[in-house]
Amino acid sequence: MNNIEYGTGMHHLDGDAVLRYLRIRKRADGTDRSRTARQRRMMIAIFNKLKAERSLSVIPSLINAASSGIYTNTTLFQTAALVHDDIIDDSDMRRGKPSAHRALATRTNESIGMGLGLMLGDLLATACIAIMEASAAALPHAQDVRTAFIAMHHDVEIGQVLDLAIERMPLDDPDALRGASAEVFRWKTASYTTIAPLHLAFLSAGMDQTPAERHAEAI
Repeated sequence: MNNIEYGTGMHHLDGDAVLRYLRIRKRADGTDRSRTARQRRMMIAIFNKLKAERSLSVIPSLINAASSGIYTNTTLFQTAALVHDDIIDDSDMRRGKPSAHRALATRTNESIGMGLGLMLGDLLATACIAIMEASAAALPHAQDVRTAFIAMHHDVEIGQVLDLAIERMPLDDPDALRGASAEVFRWKTASYTTIAPLHLAFLSAGMDQTPAERHAEAI
């Protein structure tokens, strides 16, 4: 990574070359101080480049690319939640095909298939976080986007716990069952299919956190 040679004069660096340049440790005085100075100079150069009129025109395309990543990421999270849902509900089928844990069980056994299904759902959920981090970085409200996405995780996890709790409710109280079902729908299904995607879309479009959350909830 440090085998880089630059001659005297001006050099145009692409993204990969910039990363290699910023990570140099064993050149100059070989200290973190010199590396920090290079990083500071590079950040100033990038900021000045973005201020140029020609660069401003590409910002919408960067935001569109990031928003597309968030859409993909939300869909992947929904898949992770459905994998877990099928295990919770002991479902054999998902959209006309064997559910993930059942398909995995056919290659192993029921116990291992369920364990692999749980791990598959976890792996998909973890991958979502990595995709979100990369996608949010180019957006104006990056931290709000990250916070909203983690909040969606939290809401769905609460909904899944409530979903299991309903299994232990008596069947002779329709009002209690109706209220509990509505809570599950709000915390789980509505969260990751409607509220959170709207919230993330508003934030990606540049809306501030408070109105973005308010509009998503209202819709």
